[in-house]
Amino acid sequence: AQGIQGLQGPQGAQGPQGAQGPQGATGATGAAGTTNITLVNLVSSATTTQGEPGGSIVYTAIPGLSYTINVPSGSTYKVVAHAFGVTANVGATEDVAAQFELFMNNTATGVLERVAIRDYGSGMALNPASWSLSNTWTLTAGSYTIDVRGAHAGPAWGIGTSVSLGDTGNSYLKSWMTLEIFQ
Repeated sequence: AQGIQGLQGPQGAQGPQGAQGPQGATGATGAAGTTNITLVNLVSSATTTQGEPGGSIVYTAIPGLSYTINVPSGSTYKVVAHAFGVTANVGATEDVAAQFELFMNNTATGVLERVAIRDYGSGMALNPASWSLSNTWTLTAGSYTIDVRGAHAGPAWGIGTSVSLGDTGNSYLKSWMTLEIFQ
């Protein structure tokens, strides 16, 4: 026969710490971080015209349409550029052309448009023509200046034709550039 249970004895001393267990499973991937987007809107800041070419295209920078982007070390930015405007023959009433191009770090990018400005009659002044340029770049660490330049693209009639490349105030002959910078 079994007797009655005795009283509980005192707690013993703590034993030594055991060995570390195996590493647990990798946790779930966190949500994607947000992309920082900078939007830059520029407008021509001076009245800019160019007279007849001397046989080749000579670009003039359009004041106000220049922006510098500094990409820090270890970073990559995506930049989307849109430039557009309205040009006109502001000299003698003859058919002429204007050409616009995006430049990066003072180098032509090959992103250009040439537009015809028609003379629809000797009594019409400021016959307009619209233009637009768009491009996307992936930029690594460094400094980049993007600007828009325009030129009278001929013909050289010798009668004093000039084209408007950008204007200010309430004029409809303005030029604009918008940059979307994804950081």
